[in-house]
Amino acid sequence: QRSLIKFLEGDSLQVTKQIVQCGQAVRCLDALYGTLPTPAGAPREAVETTTSDADGGDCVICLSKPREVAILHCRHVCLCMSCAQITSSTWSHQCPVCRGQVAAMVGLDQASRG
Repeated sequence: QRSLIKFLEGDSLQVTKQIVQCGQAVRCLDALYGTLPTPAGAPREAVETTTSDADGGDCVICLSKPREVAILHCRHVCLCMSCAQITSSTWSHQCPVCRGQVAAMVGLDQASRG
């Protein structure tokens, strides 16, 4: 694994890109939207609009269970397992956040989320 970092003010670092090699295959890792903390230097209005996504929050459908499903290709983590199972068979295969085409839904276990 290789991580590219950016030096910020003071002694802070920011990971800008991660590359993983498994056998002969080399892959670039992408962030899942809705799983990372809000950056400390983000403008106030950006923090207010992304707080519910950044803190993990609740499912955008039922608003009561924790988010535990990632939607591919947009990488939004916005659904609980129950709503993902129900909606995957009843909707037009669009992400409820960005309305992008859903290629697949991937369940995240607690260990991989933090």
